Amino acid sequence: MTGTRLLTTLLIGVTLILTTAGVTGGRPLAAPPHPESCVAGPHNGHITADEEWCVADNPHIISGEVTVDGGVVLTLEPGVIVQTVTGARLTVLGHLEAAGSAAQPILLTSSTDSSAAKWGGLNLNGSAGDGTALLRYVTVRYGGDGVVGGGNINVQGIQAGEIHLEHCRVEHGFNHYGMRIAAGSAVAISDTTFDHNGDSASDAALVVEGSVVTITNSTIQNTTGHGIQAAGVNTSLRISGGVTGSSGDGINISGGSVTLVVNHTDISNNSGDGIDTNSTVAPTVHLSTITGNGGYGIINRYNVCLDASYNYWGDDRGPLDSSDEQDGCMGTVANTATGGEEVSDHVYYYPWLGNDGFAVSTLTVTQTALDFDGPPLEGGEPLHYTIVVSNSFPLPTYQVAITETFPAYTTYIWDSDEPNADVETSEHLVWLDRTMYAGANSVEFMVIVRATAAGRIIRNVACIQQPHGLPVCSDPLDLPVTGHPVFLPVILRYSP
Repeated sequence: MTGTRLLTTLLIGVTLILTTAGVTGGRPLAAPPHPESCVAGPHNGHITADEEWCVADNPHIISGEVTVDGGVVLTLEPGVIVQTVTGARLTVLGHLEAAGSAAQPILLTSSTDSSAAKWGGLNLNGSAGDGTALLRYVTVRYGGDGVVGGGNINVQGIQAGEIHLEHCRVEHGFNHYGMRIAAGSAVAISDTTFDHNGDSASDAALVVEGSVVTITNSTIQNTTGHGIQAAGVNTSLRISGGVTGSSGDGINISGGSVTLVVNHTDISNNSGDGIDTNSTVAPTVHLSTITGNGGYGIINRYNVCLDASYNYWGDDRGPLDSSDEQDGCMGTVANTATGGEEVSDHVYYYPWLGNDGFAVSTLTVTQTALDFDGPPLEGGEPLHYTIVVSNSFPLPTYQVAITETFPAYTTYIWDSDEPNADVETSEHLVWLDRTMYAGANSVEFMVIVRATAAGRIIRNVACIQQPHGLPVCSDPLDLPVTGHPVFLPVILRYSP
């Protein structure tokens, strides 16, 4: 009996010790700690002091309109899930800090995380002098209930700072757009995907009005409507990434003075035009792929010249230009022997890129050599070389470099004064930034054959290179040196 009581006492003691350790050990066994600054849901009304929403309280339910007042910071902890009911939204007049990570992304969505119960979206408003946000590894989806807001993200009048989206996803936005940026706002978007936004032909994944937006290494895809739609005064839009699979245009500039700069962007497989612009400011589109669009690759509706040189149009022969009307851009040039994307008037598309990503050159280079004394060529005699660059296209090619490395057993003494070489050394000449007009363009130089060249072959090769192109070189020009050297007094132009 004594042994039984002793065992019972020991067991009770052990149980008490374990229970006490679980309670007072400073860290719950089943859940992470709950910082004192964390505010649990449901959320409703104005946030008047800085607060943090933490992952321990997931999901955070927004049951009515929530407004972060001016000067106040709302911080979302990595991994937080926010679900909002229909008829409510999250409005930020202060600052939203939502810095998730690849391992712990943040989610802003509807109450059911489906289109069955959409919400009013994230509203960033600068009316109180702030309204800024950092969104990093954040997914925003199923916004645009049509009751208090359209789309997933609405940015309005952010003039005291910037909105940053980094490594985000903006998807399944309804009622007009996935994201709208307006009224002088500045937004930087990088490494972000806009996917399956819009629900009518007039919608767009991204709407920009009177604001400055930079999009870097981002993709806009599978949009019902236009991929990007921009308009208004003082609108600036710089894009690199991809705009594909829209049921409307890839990029639609409906009017106003929109500065559009597109580089390194895939504009393909849109049901409408790749780019449709009616801006009074001439857009530029370079180093991009424009293929598989249902309408024009680029249509320019305003009488300004759109520079679309150095793009790939789906065919190494360039874009289809069926018009030879004088448009002040391509002149009367037409380009019909191609299966590439079609361009309208007022689009300058030469030179273009091939499928390999390099400029398709219409330039060839040849050279001739003149022995003033006639054959045979002997040591000590001068050789006069002429390099001829021919452009077979009826428009100029700009920024061409011509390089001449002097043949072995020769010494440089002279080059043509017009155009004079930009780089002169004892080994080579380089003519930089030259314009190669249609037809033949030439430069000249002279060397003297050294006395030691007797019995050897002098070989010369000249090369040219245009922006984004591969070098194009002449066939080797070989001249045998025979006879005895002739020593002539020469005044060298080159001085090291």
